[in-house]
Amino acid sequence: MRATDARISHRLLAGLSTLLLGLGAGAPAQGDGLRPHDVVYQFLFKGMSGGTLELKLLADSQPGSWIYETHAHPNFLASFFVSPNSIERGWFRVTPAGVEPQRYLLDDGSSDKGNGSDLNYDWTRGRLTGEARGKPLDLAIEPGTQDVMSIRAVVLVDLLAGREPHEYTMLGS
Repeated sequence: MRATDARISHRLLAGLSTLLLGLGAGAPAQGDGLRPHDVVYQFLFKGMSGGTLELKLLADSQPGSWIYETHAHPNFLASFFVSPNSIERGWFRVTPAGVEPQRYLLDDGSSDKGNGSDLNYDWTRGRLTGEARGKPLDLAIEPGTQDVMSIRAVVLVDLLAGREPHEYTMLGS
């Protein structure tokens, strides 16, 4: 691990710990300890405000099922690089075995659908299928494999259960 990676990991864990403390008060915990939340981060580019990034964890209609979303809210200058219509969304379940992603969607908000992804997990067959960056995908996956959205939930679930975050298998983008 490079020193930069270690600083980022430390900042991520510190940020998640702060988030968990903030989530500890308020609505009663649901079965797996997760609670819906909406967190907004301001981002900077070369020292100037670029807008905000919003992360939402929403309870889905089925017990133990969740949706994690990321929405960009760029300011005027940043909107030349990031669409305010972009969205990244992951559906997952929390099971006794851990976090199990169900679907991953990335829409960059542009008319070019070749930049997006829409992936579905079939855990019975151990396959991930759909489109990644506009190209068909059919990939064998192992139990415990996460995507960029569900991995955030894995860390939260581990911290809420009193477990130290460890190494996780994540699909690359």
